[in-house]
Amino acid sequence: MAHKITNNMMAFVGQTPWHGLGVNVDHANIATLTTPDMVKAWLQAAGLDWRVQRRAIAMKDATGQDLLVKPLEGFKAIVRADTDQVFQVATDRYHPLQNQEIVEFFQEYCAAGNATLETLIGLEGGSKIVALAKLGGAADASIGGVDEVKGYMMLATSHDGSMRTIGQPTQTRVVCWNTLSCALAEGSGRDYTFRLKHTSKWSEKTAARAKETMGMAIESVQRMNEVAEELSKVAIDHTGRLEYVYRLTQGESALEQVMNDSAPMSMGLDAIVANHERSNVPTEDKLNRAGKAILEAMISSPGSDLPTAKDTLWGAFNGVTYYADHEYGRSQDTRLSAAFFGPGDALKQRALELARDMANVR
Repeated sequence: MAHKITNNMMAFVGQTPWHGLGVNVDHANIATLTTPDMVKAWLQAAGLDWRVQRRAIAMKDATGQDLLVKPLEGFKAIVRADTDQVFQVATDRYHPLQNQEIVEFFQEYCAAGNATLETLIGLEGGSKIVALAKLGGAADASIGGVDEVKGYMMLATSHDGSMRTIGQPTQTRVVCWNTLSCALAEGSGRDYTFRLKHTSKWSEKTAARAKETMGMAIESVQRMNEVAEELSKVAIDHTGRLEYVYRLTQGESALEQVMNDSAPMSMGLDAIVANHERSNVPTEDKLNRAGKAILEAMISSPGSDLPTAKDTLWGAFNGVTYYADHEYGRSQDTRLSAAFFGPGDALKQRALELARDMANVR
């Protein structure tokens, strides 16, 4: 079976991930990152102990037979140094962030006992690098006393130019190992995500900005824990789940669809509501394939029977995160990268905002 964790580029401590890949480094006792040797041990275990280079590019002449002596101006090949694998061709302004710098970023926090590095991953042949550090105990919570969530800080970059370097808090729901969203900065006046374009160099100044985000990560995770607690207290029946999934996957509520698509302009509100009731919208047969899979995950995914999740908006939201992390896409190739940075992540963001909107939780 193919995976985006090419050549098993993953090291982890603790429980084996759901996809079963990677090297468990619990035995090496390196999660604390207290020495440079531990940084190297992480990189070696994950198969990421290599550097990225910017190399000059030569072109063939007009005949296609000989190489021009003068390198192509303004562009460089972004290359894995040990294998000559070309990740991309970029302008001279592109500055790669090294794999080692990703791990070293967490070193002082781990050495001080404020975090432990738990996962280091190379996705898509090493073109994307992701590190996850578990935050201190204040970032952990037990929703309703039974539903455990853990707080993390993620730092990630790409060598192929597909995304910026980003740092942000995230969470894991332990019962099913879903990764949750922590995009809760709106209205707070604070931005909990660090972003760095590849046209900017990783420097002491940019590292300080990333560390500021790291310092606020627990605050963001704790706020997400409060939101989770509130969502777990909001009851939702089968009709409510259908409405939630319909709005999430098809962009508007069932009543809005009736008003927009099937109700004449002259129809009064009472008639619209009556038409809505007669048409029995929403129904499962009106959901698309993704909607049906999400609805099933809400009911049968791990943890869906917990009192915090069963027939609650928290359970509905976690049905979405389970789908995004474990079922999205045509194959397992697409899931992990999408769950962190792509459509899966965007779906989780929308699902959280929709749940908060339905529960009037801000």
